[in-house]
Amino acid sequence: METNSLKHAEGLISFRNKKVNIVTLIISIISDYGIWQSSDHQLTFPATQPTGLTRTENGIKQCQLKASNGFALLGYAGIGTVEGKEISDWMRRIFAGKQGTIEAYMGLLAEWSTIKLSPVCSELGTPHAFLAACYEDEIPTIYWVTNKSRKAMGIGSKFEIFKFRLIEGMSVLLVPAGSGEANLNANIFQKDLIKIIKKRRKKPQLAREICECLFRINKVASRNDPFVGDKCLVSYVSPGSECVQYRCYKWKDFDRNSVPFIANGFDF
Repeated sequence: METNSLKHAEGLISFRNKKVNIVTLIISIISDYGIWQSSDHQLTFPATQPTGLTRTENGIKQCQLKASNGFALLGYAGIGTVEGKEISDWMRRIFAGKQGTIEAYMGLLAEWSTIKLSPVCSELGTPHAFLAACYEDEIPTIYWVTNKSRKAMGIGSKFEIFKFRLIEGMSVLLVPAGSGEANLNANIFQKDLIKIIKKRRKKPQLAREICECLFRINKVASRNDPFVGDKCLVSYVSPGSECVQYRCYKWKDFDRNSVPFIANGFDF
């Protein structure tokens, strides 16, 4: 499987394109002290009625994935449903019964997304992206699987895979995706994250303060973008662990069992 790479710039990777943007907001963060994934939970559907759009506030946009060489927190932005299923449930189907490395799972995701999601993306005029914050062979890594092109047209016919890791001297890497990114000054939040890590490092407050930083990012985005909901879920995994910790914002009835968990091809 071919994996692309992009140049890291001060710990922030962006695919922002003024001509077309992906609906919603998801963010992956990696550091030597943990991995984080945040998402809002608003699903927006094209409506057949003159009202134009319908929205729900309880979509699950994350998935846990255990592979033979690591563990991933996987989220998505863009298309909300395919073949009558929410994307998180659709991912369950394509991963079920399949075993392999994280890279192999990302390849499978890109292959099936090209077949099933690309036609929908073209019809609706919106690209789609998956972000995975993971420990791959114990190394903090982010995978980005998307058909969002950096060229003028904005949407590619195939889903490509991009892989990012911390480079020397980098304490944290933040990768946002979605329309909510357009109204954020991500560099400011990037500096906030660096300050948190330098101040807290291995202290217990570190994970909580980064979660709160992600809540603030989502809050700003939801105020400025109707496609970003104000409910936010942040998942966190500490180094050497596969135990996911959740923190929620404005979602009192969240059920952690609603987040799909696929372990080496078995759906839990």
